[in-house]
Amino acid sequence: PQGGPRAHSTYLRHARTLLNSIPAPLADAGRKPGQARPAVYALLLARIDTQREAALDHLLEIVPLPEYDTACDLIPFARHLTEDMLLPFIDICMPNLSAMSPQEFESFESAVQALIKADQRTDFVEWTLQQAMMLRLKRAMSQPRSQAPASRLTLASLHPELQTLLSCVAYMGRHSGSLSRDTGKAYSQALQLLDMEVEAPLPPKACSLTMAHKALARLALGFDEDRKRILEACALAMLHDEEITAKEALFIR
Repeated sequence: PQGGPRAHSTYLRHARTLLNSIPAPLADAGRKPGQARPAVYALLLARIDTQREAALDHLLEIVPLPEYDTACDLIPFARHLTEDMLLPFIDICMPNLSAMSPQEFESFESAVQALIKADQRTDFVEWTLQQAMMLRLKRAMSQPRSQAPASRLTLASLHPELQTLLSCVAYMGRHSGSLSRDTGKAYSQALQLLDMEVEAPLPPKACSLTMAHKALARLALGFDEDRKRILEACALAMLHDEEITAKEALFIR
């Protein structure tokens, strides 16, 4: 983003505002050992419109009673967590979540997946929790990096996944199923940044969260320097209107 020091100062103020907007009991729980997990459960439970009682029963079977009770107490506060507060909330929780033992993580992952599947649908916030939080935790829990790295894939071999990802970014927040002139131009520039031929984006029906998830999983096998270029391309596609929305920020995270 352009704007120099003044813009940077504006972004910092906005970040502080978001942090201060997170309901205090929820933020405090995220900062405390043993309560970050219930804070995440509360966020997911607050988003379940139907089958909540069944979800609560299932959660009680997976997690210790104190965590269950804390999660129930935090649900009213979690209802006030908006999309633009989600990333700061995840960042608050991550230090304590990253300190989990393998056994604690296994229980936490089971609980999170059960709550996401409770109402048989995955909304954008739930998908973001899987991508921005669970994947980071899995990497933290994985074996040391000193082991032999997995085979890496070149950008050329990832062409279908790149087109899927950039198409999803291009359509994000648009309900008409068509792109504006500025958005289409930004999409083309993103393709050029990755040395790809300019081509039309995929149809909207091919740009679901499920397709984006599959594309991201395969793109994770790319080289580090290429992943940086992919991130830049996504940002370029999003900045057609010189603004990144909360939903776009969640996606690019």
